[in-house]
Amino acid sequence: MISAITAQDTAWKHTRLGKFTASTIGQLMTSPRSKAQRDAGGWSETAMKLIKTKAIERLTGQYIKGSEVEAMRRGLLLEPAAIHLLNKHWRNVDITTWQQFNDYIGATPDGLVDQGTATMDLKCPMNAADVLLFQDEVQDGSWESLLAWDKDYAWQIMTQSLCCEVSTCWLVYFTDRLAIRKFDDGERDEVQTLIDLRADQYSQESLYPWSYTYDSDGYYYAAKRFERTDEISIQLLSTLARANEECDRQVERLKAMIA
Repeated sequence: MISAITAQDTAWKHTRLGKFTASTIGQLMTSPRSKAQRDAGGWSETAMKLIKTKAIERLTGQYIKGSEVEAMRRGLLLEPAAIHLLNKHWRNVDITTWQQFNDYIGATPDGLVDQGTATMDLKCPMNAADVLLFQDEVQDGSWESLLAWDKDYAWQIMTQSLCCEVSTCWLVYFTDRLAIRKFDDGERDEVQTLIDLRADQYSQESLYPWSYTYDSDGYYYAAKRFERTDEISIQLLSTLARANEECDRQVERLKAMIA
C-alpha cells in the first residue's frame, strides 16, 4: 500500500515529536515480565521500546512512524460522519485540537462534550461486534472494567482528560456496519458527503487516493462515561515523570554513543 503523507500529518507529527501522547500511555503501564524487574520498579520491554523511540525523536528531530493499516485509514474518513450523527442523536461534540499538558505530555481527544466539561474519544472498529462487546462488557463508570477491556484505551482517555483539565471522559464506539438505528431522511447523503470531503482533502495533500463508502443504511454506537480520580491522576503523572526522566537518560546515552 502506498503511504499517504499529508500536510496535516506533517503538522501532527511535528507537534507530538518526542512527547508521550495519550494513545501511547498504555504502553508505559505494561508490567515487566519478571518479578525482579517489577519489584525494582523497572520498565517492561513494551514501555522501554516507547521510551527509546521518544529519545531517538528528541535527539534526531525526526518523527518515527508507526504502522499504517486499513483500519486507521477507514477511521479517519468515517470520523466526521460519526461525529455528525452523534451531534444529532447523542450530544453536542465540539472538535478539539492538540492539548499540551507540559513539555513532554499531550493529547488530542476527538471532542469535548457537556459544555466543555468532558472529553470524548471515538473508536470506529472494523468489526461491528466490537461495539456490542464494548456495550455489554464495559460497565458505565467502572474504571476497572474498562482497564480489563482495553488498557491502552483506558489510559488514553484518562490522559486526554488530564490534558484538557477536566475529570470526566467519554469513550464512544461507533459502527456504520450495523444499522440498528436507521437513518432519518437525507442522513445517508449527509454522512457520505462528509466522508467524501475528508477523502478529497487527504487525496489532494498526498499521492494516494483516499475513499470510503458508508457501509449501511444506519448506524449504532455505545457510549460510556468515566471519572478521573486523584488516584488515577497520581499513577498517571508519576509514571509519565519517570518515563520522561528515563527518556532523558536514553538521549544522553545515545549522544555518548554517537560522539
